[in-house]
Formats: sequence, structure tokens, C-alpha cells
Amino acid sequence: MKKNDTKEVQVVASSTKLIDEINLNLNEIQKGKVAGITKTMKLIDQFYRLDEMKGLITASFFNDELIKTNSFQSIDFEKQKQNNNQRYKKFVDLCLIPTLKTSKDKMAEEEPFKYETLREISQSLLNCLKNKIISYNLETDKTGKQVKNCFTNPVGSKPVEIEIKTSIFNLDKKLSDKFNPKGSKGSSISFSFDKLKNLSQSMLEGISSRAGSNPDPTSSKLAEDLEEMKTEISSNIAFDLVDFNATKKVVDPKTGKTTEVADKEKINLQKQRREKQVENFVYVVEETISKLINYAEFKAVQKVALFIATNKEFEEWQRKNYETYLGFNVKFGNQLQKVSINDLDLTNQKAVDTRLKVKQ
Repeated sequence: MKKNDTKEVQVVASSTKLIDEINLNLNEIQKGKVAGITKTMKLIDQFYRLDEMKGLITASFFNDELIKTNSFQSIDFEKQKQNNNQRYKKFVDLCLIPTLKTSKDKMAEEEPFKYETLREISQSLLNCLKNKIISYNLETDKTGKQVKNCFTNPVGSKPVEIEIKTSIFNLDKKLSDKFNPKGSKGSSISFSFDKLKNLSQSMLEGISSRAGSNPDPTSSKLAEDLEEMKTEISSNIAFDLVDFNATKKVVDPKTGKTTEVADKEKINLQKQRREKQVENFVYVVEETISKLINYAEFKAVQKVALFIATNKEFEEWQRKNYETYLGFNVKFGNQLQKVSINDLDLTNQKAVDTRLKVKQ
């Protein structure tokens, strides 16, 4: 073999090895992307089921100035469409992140891809929560237990698709023409993640939606500052958790044996940090209520009192630990009777006035 031929063989061998490495990397990337899309889709299902279990923390989100409602079904995304991106972000910051018991800043700084993923699913998840579009089938798992499933079983290197109810297209021809052009008569159609995102945008904002830019004439510098403060409190206040099971390793100087014992110093330090955080936060709350009272905003103070009085977790804690309880009473003859406020819609001032018997 000639010298030049040897070089050509070496080049071919090297290039073949490099091509094999490229293909190996591509295979790994493909597996990662397929797994990533599949897990992202499953997050939508998991948050959806969590909401059905009343597990989503929604109070701050529903009370936000851009939302002002008491349910996902009531949110109007076609009103002031220019604010929808903010609404989707607030859904993540004020609902999903608090539900995960962390803060927005912590997640955005320390786990940015988690935050990015939540932002990516926010619109689709809101559409699922608002319009109840996910179709579930009962299946039997390996243990023989029946479980609900809303995903396809893809063959080959493809991510799962989510089953969407075909009934949503019956009353909207434009939606049907765009997303069910073949007129499928089955109970559900499988959608990819990208197709689900397109469907969600169309359902929430309208098929030919374009956001405008009309400034809010009721806004002010103070309102904007308070809006930032509200978002900061709602999304970034996450009190430190106390690990009562914290341990440390101790070496016996005589035997050299290592044992684990309760780390009382660490536990006490965590408790002290938590107490200081709560103490400072209570000060903010008290000053806020005091400010409302000073400016005679008593309706707002009433909302705070009602919010506390109607919170089931607080009510249960109060009843368990005290012989008295917080509530509103009405004088009936010579006796005081408790007014039922558990089902009161705090966003409806007329309903509040009626239930609490406003004086005419």
C-alpha cells in the first residue's frame, strides 16, 4: 500500500469514528428531548389533577388586580388581551410556585430551567383548568388497579400526546376547522405539545387575537409600586422550613464509633430564623391594616377579617386549640347568633353586605 493510500484510510477511519460519535450524541439528544416533552406534558396533567384535589394555592392569583375572580372558569382572557402575558406569568409566580412551596426568585436563580418549564406550560395549563378539555380513560395498571390516563402510548422515538375532548369543537366552527378539520367523531383527539399550545392560545384569546397597547387610565405610581410589592410578597415569601429530623454525626472519643444524634443547634437555629421571618412579616401585615384604618378604608379591613374568618385551615386550628372562635355575629332578640360565612364570595361586595346585614 502506498503512503498516500495509508493516509486516506486513516482519514476515513477517523471520520467514520467522528460520525459515529455525532450519531451517538444525536441519539442521546433525541432521547432527552422526547423524555423532556413527555414529562412536560405530564406536568399539565399533574397540576390539573392537583387542582381537582384542591391542592393548588390560588388565593393570591385570583386576588391579583389583573385577575380579580374566584375561579379559573371566570377569567376573561379576551378582555385587555395586552395583559395576557402578564396573567400567564402571574399564574406561575402567584399560584404554581407557591404550591411547590418555594419562591419565584429562588427558583429563577437556582433552578432556571424549572421556572422556564412552568412558564412554558402556563397558558396550556390555564386553558385546561378553565375549559376542562382533557379527556381521561380508565386503564388497569400492573397491580390491577384502575387509574385515569390521558396520554397516548407512542411507538418509536416520539413523545406522548394528550387526549383532548372533541366536544369542545361542537360549538365553535372556527376552532373545529382549525384543529379538527377531518371532523373526528370520537370522544377525544390526541394533541402534541405544540398543537396543545396553539389550541390553548386560540381558545383563551381567540383565533385571530392580536394584543394591543392601551394604557390603563386608573393606574398611578403608587398603584404600580404596590403591584410590585404584592407580586414580591406573593411569589417570593417562602418561610424557611424547620427540619425537626436534622441529625449530625458524633464520634465517641473512647470507642471511635460514629453515631447519628439530633442536631439540636441546627434545629434551634432554623426555628429562630423562621420566628424572625414570621415576626417581620406580621409587622408588615399589621402596618398594612393600620394604614387602611388610618385612611378609613374599612371595607378593605372587613375583607381581611372575612378572609381570615373563612379560612378553613385557620378555623380548624382555632377550634382545636382554643375554646373561642373567630366569626361574625348578629343580634337576634336578646341573643347573639353566628352568621354563616363559609360559602361567602368575598369578591362580591353585594353578597357580603347582604350576608352581614348592612344597615340601610
